[in-house]
Amino acid sequence: MQTGLIFNAFVSSLIVLIAWSVFLSIWAKRREDKLATAFAAVWLTFSFIWVFNAIRILFAFLGRPGLDQLFFKIDQIALFTHVVALGYFIFLKVFNKNWLNNLILVSFSLLGIIALFFIFTKGVALTQVSYFSTKYSIK
Repeated sequence: MQTGLIFNAFVSSLIVLIAWSVFLSIWAKRREDKLATAFAAVWLTFSFIWVFNAIRILFAFLGRPGLDQLFFKIDQIALFTHVVALGYFIFLKVFNKNWLNNLILVSFSLLGIIALFFIFTKGVALTQVSYFSTKYSIK
């Protein structure tokens, strides 16, 4: 039995709880602040990465490689969404120019869409099953 997979899912779930706590704390106290809202979005999208990671790892543990692969792809969507939110936050914090922030938002979104296009059209292949995780690569 691969108890490392359960441990991975457990740790991922703890990260989700912490990220949601940070998100809710920021959202409840500083919702009107544009920078704080962007930072809250970073934490929310960060939590999505780990939610889908925990789910896919549990499916790997249960011996369901098809669902593991599906949630790997969904996890990639969450990852690129997080990159968009993080890029927006960083450029808002550093430059605070609406036109630049919108340009970064659109640029990072397009890059994410291109990456997801390759993931979904080329497909992914399971390359390794370890004690703690499964690894995929683009075909």
